[in-house]
Amino acid sequence: MPETRTSADILIVGSGAAGATAALEAAAAGADALVLEAGSEFGGAAATSGGGTCIAGSPLQQRLGLADTPSIALADWLAFGGPDVDAAWAERYLEASVGELFEWLAGMGVEWTHVTQQEGNRFPRWHAPRGGGAGLMRAIQTHAQTLPIRWQSG
Repeated sequence: MPETRTSADILIVGSGAAGATAALEAAAAGADALVLEAGSEFGGAAATSGGGTCIAGSPLQQRLGLADTPSIALADWLAFGGPDVDAAWAERYLEASVGELFEWLAGMGVEWTHVTQQEGNRFPRWHAPRGGGAGLMRAIQTHAQTLPIRWQSG
């Protein structure tokens, strides 16, 4: 019987958006990454979702004539979220949303097709990928297959 290696530098539970992208980053940094997925399919709940995310100041917004910026989005977030908002986290997220979400995922083949308005926002910021969550996770999976990531599913 072949021996199954169960040790790794990093163990990731789940192949949804968070797990899959954590595996990408770990492998890109040279870590031995092992992803355990309870389901039989890659992508977890993210693959059945709409796949959208909040991004401020994207090239898609610019093409649509929307003059959004991370600072405008932060003001909206703080106003809508009230006193319990983690302002430092929100600022970090919004400042990084174009480079670390929009462009990073586009580099893997994600095509952002449109933006929609969400409550509490002056501009449409909810970016939707072609094919929804399934399309998003297909692009991530295709990229992940180019890296030395080990996957085990139930």
